[in-house]
Amino acid sequence: MTTIDDLWRSQSAGARPDPIPPAGGRADLVEHVLLTTQEAAALTTYSPHSLENLRSAGRGPAFIKVKGGAVAYRLCDLLDWQENHRVGTLDQL
Repeated sequence: MTTIDDLWRSQSAGARPDPIPPAGGRADLVEHVLLTTQEAAALTTYSPHSLENLRSAGRGPAFIKVKGGAVAYRLCDLLDWQENHRVGTLDQL
């Protein structure tokens, strides 16, 4: 299982960037948080396998392929995808 630490290591030659932008508020932090498929699945109603299937079909949330072929999801992309796929009921209109 790939962890966030593994993704950070694969993105740079040992220098891990600061996960919290210095000027940042919450929006900046959400923009920079990377999640593994397992972590993204934990924030959705989908299993890791279902996210992989959605990804291969081009129907899931946006993702990033990092060095070594590891997949990461930006938290902001995952939240946007969830919001765009939210289904409302008539009493919410």
